[in-house]
Amino acid sequence: MGRFERWYLAVGLAACAVFMLATRSDATELLYTGIAVSVPVVGLIAFRRDRPRPRRGWVSLTAGLGVVAVAEVAHLVCINFEWQPGWGIAIDLLFLAGYVTEFAGLLLIIQSRTTGRSVASWLDAASVGIATFTIVWSSLYSQLLQRHAPRPEFALQIAEPVVNVALIAMALRLVLGERRGYAVFGMLLAGYGCQATADLLSSLFHDYAPGGRMNVLWAVAYVLFGTNLLHRGRLAPPTQAPSVLARREFTQALLLQGAVILAVIATIGARAARLVPAAILIIWLAAGAVLLVVNRWRVFTLVKLVGEASATENQRRLSALVDHSNEVIGFADADGVLRYVSTSIEQVSGMPATSWMGRNFLAILVDDFGMNEFADRVRALEPGARAVWDSPVQSSPGDGSRTMKVTIVNHTDTPELGGWVITARDVTDEARLTDELRYQALHDTLTGLPNRALLFDRIEHALARVSRSPYERLAVALVDLDEFKSVNDSLGHDTGDELLQGVAARLAAAVRPGDTVARLGGDEFALLLEDATEAEAMAIAQRALASLALPIQLGEVGFSANASIGVVCHRGPADPLELLRFADIAMYEAKREGKARVKLFREHMHHAARNQLELRLALAAALEHDEFSLVYQPIIDTRHFRVCGVEALLRWRHPTRGAVPPSEFIPVAEQSGLLAPIGEWVLRKACAEAATWPTEAADAYISVNVSAAQISDRGFVGKVKAALRDSELPAGRLLLEVTETMLVDDDAQAREVLSELRQEGVRIAIDDFGTGYSSLAYLRQLSVDVVKIDQSFIRDLGTNSDHQALTRTMLALATGLSMTAIAEGVETEVELLELQRLGCGFAQGYLFSYPVVPDDLRELLRKGATALQPASGR
Repeated sequence: MGRFERWYLAVGLAACAVFMLATRSDATELLYTGIAVSVPVVGLIAFRRDRPRPRRGWVSLTAGLGVVAVAEVAHLVCINFEWQPGWGIAIDLLFLAGYVTEFAGLLLIIQSRTTGRSVASWLDAASVGIATFTIVWSSLYSQLLQRHAPRPEFALQIAEPVVNVALIAMALRLVLGERRGYAVFGMLLAGYGCQATADLLSSLFHDYAPGGRMNVLWAVAYVLFGTNLLHRGRLAPPTQAPSVLARREFTQALLLQGAVILAVIATIGARAARLVPAAILIIWLAAGAVLLVVNRWRVFTLVKLVGEASATENQRRLSALVDHSNEVIGFADADGVLRYVSTSIEQVSGMPATSWMGRNFLAILVDDFGMNEFADRVRALEPGARAVWDSPVQSSPGDGSRTMKVTIVNHTDTPELGGWVITARDVTDEARLTDELRYQALHDTLTGLPNRALLFDRIEHALARVSRSPYERLAVALVDLDEFKSVNDSLGHDTGDELLQGVAARLAAAVRPGDTVARLGGDEFALLLEDATEAEAMAIAQRALASLALPIQLGEVGFSANASIGVVCHRGPADPLELLRFADIAMYEAKREGKARVKLFREHMHHAARNQLELRLALAAALEHDEFSLVYQPIIDTRHFRVCGVEALLRWRHPTRGAVPPSEFIPVAEQSGLLAPIGEWVLRKACAEAATWPTEAADAYISVNVSAAQISDRGFVGKVKAALRDSELPAGRLLLEVTETMLVDDDAQAREVLSELRQEGVRIAIDDFGTGYSSLAYLRQLSVDVVKIDQSFIRDLGTNSDHQALTRTMLALATGLSMTAIAEGVETEVELLELQRLGCGFAQGYLFSYPVVPDDLRELLRKGATALQPASGR
């Protein structure tokens, strides 16, 4: 009971004492009414504070008590103060309505708190209700029938005791329905008892006057009601302890039923005393009481016998289940002495269950299994807590170590048990499987080397050790095989797997004891070299590289697995992922320098890689921010110096970097996958610009470079059609430039895409002709329209005989295949004269025009030959 409840109960009972002892006056009547009104007030306070469940039940109970309080106020004003004395029957009806509302609320509360003892407690409540009703009928109704009172008053006098008995039965049901019923709802039962007694006495006594000392019973009842509404115990759900509760119910039922029987016998005796001689009446009553008690005791004996038989059967079923289980189950009393052990313990220990009975289980843990640490943990367990052992133990002599999972739970405070519950299970196979799964999770299945997760863990531990010493350092090397894809493609994946296993063995042999070799995935390996200087790390990496260069026998073929290795050395705290990234940067630097070499990471490499990353991020936003633009370089007819076409060239002006050269951002765009969307933007922009050229260049074409990413896109043909359609540019005025290397890498895909484009009327040019894999077969298969002779052959064309011969050959090849040849990068008049002499009809370069913006291009197109002809030709 909380402080508020105790204060309310103390003040309420003190007020009742004052009311009983003080002389009757208006002040005492007001005090009595105030006690009644306080009940719904504290009920509302408790409801807002606690929010009890069920909500409707407690609302109904509080509302019923509120109706009774209103009736008390009406009684004070109308009867005691004689404002409307004739309203007595109406006020009594108001009292009755309040009782009925309380009954409904109690019924809802009972339904929400119903437990397994529902039927038994209802029977107990019903027996008390019947006995009470019998006593009331015998003492009250017989007198009421003789008074000849008015019908409404008589009906009320008949109804009130019935409702009071029902309220007592409901309160008794709450008390008997759960383990803490007396503590939680005892005051509610006592209050209804006081109320029923007061109502009964007021009906029996002819000289009862409102406001008399008998009202103290109602006042006490109201105080008890209010205290129960404030009781926080009503918030807790009912709990059951079956064995303890059953014993309690047995005693309670005997006492309760005995009291009921005695009360009924006493009532019958009192009424029959006038009709039957005393000696006979005493014999009848005594015999009836003895027979009832004997029969009652016999019923309880039978119930107990059935319960014991049922318990025995349940025990046998439980024993059958437990004894045939692989899990050992035991029970020890509060002192730790084993009282029960399942027979399955013999499978674990090799000793029968009887040899363990009577021993202290803590001593067994220490003496038989050496589990001293676990025994200490068990001794420290609080009631309700558990301890678990899941480690190898010596289960039986000569049987070796087995993994046992032992669970011990402290149930010494549990009424049904009062001891320790012990379970044990052999989990050796499960532990072995778990170890295997853990190994598989941390190792590569193909090579057996540690995987990325285990490598990261070891790097973290190594970094922790390095951070504690100013002299230690570690090194991480990243090994990537060169041309491994060709092995898989040419010899098959099985051979590739054999090669990876051979590489793993070579790397493991090349490192020192204690170093870690891990496979990160694919053809990528990593080395963790602890306490290694830069010189030592580079020496180990070189040794690994040399061992891989020796042929690895793959069936009948010996294969040298060349690799590129990046090494990073570090001292102090770091992030494992960062170390691998640094090693990766150094490894790619080794690949750029020609592969099959070791490269040590330096800080400038990090800056270069970071610059590449920043450039990639900025490039991704360049299209959205409209940072790209096109400039145009004319392609000239070398005989008449007129513009026959224009090549569109991409430019990027970064908001902070300024103009970024194409040679810098084009490779980044290609690596990051941005070249395809950028190329599409260039295509649409160039077509739209060409469609606006002046009439002087109405037949000039626009030349656009196309990337491999665009050619490999199945939807590229549709995008070209869309660009031509949206710009209304004729397909014959579009020339797409592709490289020789691109065509050779995916000739089938290229032939299909280029064939579709040529069917639409679009012309195709090979850019940088002569620098790739020039082949007559490719030229014939692709039916190319234009070849652009790379500027490297035009340089020193007037003085370099080799360049002259190569250019003459390429021009003859183009003429023989009915193709147009365009010379790129013409910068001097000597180069132009030599091209004219060799018969090259088209050229572009700084000699004629630098790349210009769209407005300047339109002006140049209007001027025509006068603006493009070299000085010597004007």
